Parts: sequence; structure tokens; C-alpha cells
Amino acid sequence: RQSDRVQLHQAAAMTLLAEGKAYHSFHTQEEIDEKRREVLGRGDSFRYKTYFPPPSRDEIERRTEAGEPYAVRLPIGDEAIRWDDLGRGAVEFPADGLDDFIFLRSDGSPTYHLSVVCDDIHSRITHVFRGEDHVSNTPKHIALYRAFDEPLPVFCHLPLIMGADKKRLSKRTGATSVE
Repeated sequence: RQSDRVQLHQAAAMTLLAEGKAYHSFHTQEEIDEKRREVLGRGDSFRYKTYFPPPSRDEIERRTEAGEPYAVRLPIGDEAIRWDDLGRGAVEFPADGLDDFIFLRSDGSPTYHLSVVCDDIHSRITHVFRGEDHVSNTPKHIALYRAFDEPLPVFCHLPLIMGADKKRLSKRTGATSVE
């Protein structure tokens, strides 16, 4: 059932929090957007972790006891994330292009990133085949696999299949025969 899966994903997120591999994020989207505009306005690059470091234990205790909502973020280190992709060859995302990301929203719902990684781990998936539009998600997934101390699957990103209208086909639009 869907609710069982969500509970498993929430439990996985709480495990990473308890192990110190993730952190509470109390900032609202409005606060983050305001800081982003300010930073970009002066010509600097914005990274969440630069302007909103993880809160102290005292702050976490005070704010959670007060019932403040929080998201859960995974810290991304200062090293590039690399993998050998079956479809693209060697892929690397430099550390300065990566940032701490939310994997459990403040309403308790898991993001796509947490859901697919937890489901793949649970299903013992060894090979992940996706469209090339998911290449940018893969560093986040690799970071989650590492946080869970799980082996990485083999990744393969494939070109998108386009319809006659030059738009990508999906499960919702552009249904056609493979032939």
C-alpha cells in the first residue's frame, strides 16, 4: 500500500537524522527565495549550505519542541560525484554545482529522490535505466545510497524518445506503438 511505502520512507529519513547523516531544515521557501535573490542580485552564486548551515542541537530541540515544521536535508560534501554510466560513459558533477537537498518535506512526504532510492534498495535493484533527463538527479541518488551505506546500482541514461510533434513521449502523453 502507498501509505506503508510512505511510512518506510519516513522511517528511513528519520534513521539518517538519528545517525547524523542528515539535518533539520527549518527555513521556509520564502526565506530561501529572499536570500537567493539577495545573493544572485550581487552577482554571487547561491548554495543553501553556505547561507543556511545545519542548526545546532539546542536550536533543533527548541524549534521541534515548539512544533515548528521542518524538512530533512542531506548534506552534500565538498567532493565531486562521479559514476560510469552505461549510456553516457564517465559522468561527473563538480562539488560546487551540488548543494544540500531536501529529501523529506516539512509535511512528512518523501521527495522523488528518497522514494526511488528506498524502493530500489528494498527491491534490490542492481541496474537503473532512465531517460537522460534524469542525469541531474543521479548525484542526489548516489549521495542517498552512500548515506544508507548501500552499494550503488549501475546507472544507464538513455536518449529520450520523441513523438512526431518533437515532444518527448511519456506514459501520459503521446502513446504510440513501438513498431
